[in-house]
Amino acid sequence: MSQRRDYFRIRFPLTQRPRLVADSIELEVIELSENGARVVVNGNGVLKGTAPFGATIRFKDGTAVKITAVMHRWKAKEAILRFSDNISYSIIVAEQRRLLQLFPREAAQQPIGRRGIDD
Repeated sequence: MSQRRDYFRIRFPLTQRPRLVADSIELEVIELSENGARVVVNGNGVLKGTAPFGATIRFKDGTAVKITAVMHRWKAKEAILRFSDNISYSIIVAEQRRLLQLFPREAAQQPIGRRGIDD
């Protein structure tokens, strides 16, 4: 079976969602892959442009990673972002391991595969 996606996508439980911080804007990250993220915008008018912007993703364990992103598209009350440079694979794997330790039963029920943010 062929995959449409090249990167594994982490879907975060509500209590474990990282924050994307850009200037005075702080958004919840719903899903994350090496090359992009899905964030909650709730129609508040942020990220209404196509210019690249700098931001920091702050994980619940205190890890932070600086990114440059561009708004790729909207989907309901969410925005899909693309990163100019991929997040390090080691950061993605460390976050996945942390979530597996916190939620082992839920992880056993999730399909495994490499995916990106686009549907």
